[in-house]
Amino acid sequence: MLAMLLVLPVLLVLVSKRSGKPGALAGFGLEILLGAVGRRPGMVLFAGLGCLVFLGIFGTKVRFDDNLRHFRPPADEVFLRQDRVKAWLGGSTGKVLLVAEGRSEAEVLSVGAHIRRALETARREGLLARVDSINRFFQAPEIQAKNLLYLQSHREIFDPVRIRAAFTRALREQGFRDEGLYDPYLDALARGLTPHGVILPSSLKKTSAGPFIDRFLYEKGGSFRLVCYLTPSRDLWTLDQTKRFREGIVGRLESHGIGPKDYHLTGAGLLTADLKALLLRSLRSSLWLAFLSITLVLFLYYRSLKLLCLSAVPLAAGLVAAAGIMVLAGVDFNFFNLVVIPMIVGIGIDDGVHLANTYRFHKGPGATVALALTGRAVVLTSLTTLVGFGSISLSHYPGLRSMGYVALIGISACLLSSLLLLPALFGLLKGREKG
Repeated sequence: MLAMLLVLPVLLVLVSKRSGKPGALAGFGLEILLGAVGRRPGMVLFAGLGCLVFLGIFGTKVRFDDNLRHFRPPADEVFLRQDRVKAWLGGSTGKVLLVAEGRSEAEVLSVGAHIRRALETARREGLLARVDSINRFFQAPEIQAKNLLYLQSHREIFDPVRIRAAFTRALREQGFRDEGLYDPYLDALARGLTPHGVILPSSLKKTSAGPFIDRFLYEKGGSFRLVCYLTPSRDLWTLDQTKRFREGIVGRLESHGIGPKDYHLTGAGLLTADLKALLLRSLRSSLWLAFLSITLVLFLYYRSLKLLCLSAVPLAAGLVAAAGIMVLAGVDFNFFNLVVIPMIVGIGIDDGVHLANTYRFHKGPGATVALALTGRAVVLTSLTTLVGFGSISLSHYPGLRSMGYVALIGISACLLSSLLLLPALFGLLKGREKG
């Protein structure tokens, strides 16, 4: 803007001092077009409104595609390999983490046992493909205590000496020699059947199992946190899929008496969904703020509601037409092409302001010529922007390609509205003023 206000005027003055007659500029046939519109403004406006109604009906069906899978190159080798790995392993390639917290290791293991039972229900119902939890290897302390009590009350059944003798006798009866090959197993069984108390994961942290345990259980700030790794049965590409998955997990946990305060869910898929929702909310509020700001600036400039509305016609009509054309062309809004919307808003408002200013100061016999001169700048700026952003539509990357499509459709719709609907309105208003 500073260059336009300070540098450009100086350059224009210097160029104007050069000798020689300036060359002719392209007229784009605007005098002929605007002359025809001026002779039949009612017909042009009626036809334009009919097209807008038709496109507006389709525009109500415009969709927002938040599936990030659709933005990637379909033949990309990396993604194809990922799909093959996913088909081989089953379930999603992304993990969802469920984190539970407790004041002690025993408490968090007890909570984890309840959580695992609920998650196993979700797995059997098809919501999850896999559940990885430390509770698969360590029972809750209260369950271990019951098992200890059972072992102590049935010593005659679980007596290691009796079991070893019975095993040795069975070997001999079947014709095998007892050469001590099974002693390590029998010794381990004896240790398992004569425990000294509840076994907690921390008791094995200094063994070779320590790194494995650290994946699931750790202490921080005087409290213990247990992590369950959930594998969804399908990838969470869209907001709707993520929402249904989250609600399904929460529902299964609540049915087992586990409330939201007992855990929290996280993971790349859930964080991506939250960022998507945040982006949509921010964009929606930003667009409303932009529209209100533009309306305020135009009203302060024109101090006329009529001129304000006329300036907004190309933008309003262009957005309605663009939405309908997108539906007919099979183009959806997405996180990539949404960034083009503010640019389309700026182009549409600029077109309307330039032409409304010309109408404001040229209402005499030379109004058509004045509008044609202003229209040259409008057409040229729109065409250069179309070429710049439209070239993105040639990209092999679907996300960028959609940006080019929306830019082409939106800018073209605003340009046609500026050159057809707005001059037709000027013609009708001029006729009423004369009448």
